[in-house]
Amino acid sequence: MSSCASTSRMAGPLTSFSSATGEAVVASRAALDTIQTVDIEKSAYNAATENELSEKLFPPFLTIGDVQQRVLVLDALATYANKMKQLAGLNKSEEIKKNFADLKTNLDSLSKTIESVPGVTHKLPDGVLGALTLIGEGLVNLYVAHERDKTISDALEKTDPYIKKMCDLISSEYSNKHGTFYDQLQASYRTLQTSINEKFKSAKDKQGKLVAAREYGIIIKKKEIGLSLFASIGDSYTKIASAHNALLLQSTKNISSEDQLNALSAQIECTKFFYAQLVK
Repeated sequence: MSSCASTSRMAGPLTSFSSATGEAVVASRAALDTIQTVDIEKSAYNAATENELSEKLFPPFLTIGDVQQRVLVLDALATYANKMKQLAGLNKSEEIKKNFADLKTNLDSLSKTIESVPGVTHKLPDGVLGALTLIGEGLVNLYVAHERDKTISDALEKTDPYIKKMCDLISSEYSNKHGTFYDQLQASYRTLQTSINEKFKSAKDKQGKLVAAREYGIIIKKKEIGLSLFASIGDSYTKIASAHNALLLQSTKNISSEDQLNALSAQIECTKFFYAQLVK
């Protein structure tokens, strides 16, 4: 016998988990772009006092290498989610075994690529790459012939602590508790506010003050949206880890996934809302 039941009972929940991961990846990429944009805006205000413009007046907060590393880490998480979703729809032993082998190969390759990215100035949080490696190692020799659902359950159990660790570490960069990116965004907005306030104080007439006041109000609104977005992104990774753990519980205890899926759907809509605010 070379096949098992047509579709795993985990197919639906795994598809939802994959979708939530994809939403977080999109929003995180946009957030990295936001940091760059605000930092450039801050540098422009600082450069306004100079007699001549030059590249050194616009130092990037994140280098191309910094951004590339983080995008690759997110791609690894998305790859894992997508492969697990595919696994639930396979019914031939050979295909299932190959799916696991391909996933480990992809994760190992991404890990090596991440390590070799040049021009990194903001290192990834300690432990991200180690967790990624352990996810791949946890998938080795898991598949038992004709036991697809048990294999999925074993895979979820093996990888759950490392998924949580990765999500926690990525989330920490956006945290309002001194997360690297959150603090940088807040500092950039403060610099902008100070510069505009100086412009307001030095204005020669009411019209000049009105222009500066409007700029100040716009910056305050942008800051509220930007910081809320970052907090939302951090929360979305926490929810992804929780969703993964809920999948594990469902696979081992056969409990209902309705509540978990409702919560996951709500988080997806929340992330979409903040992403929509960002691109306005």
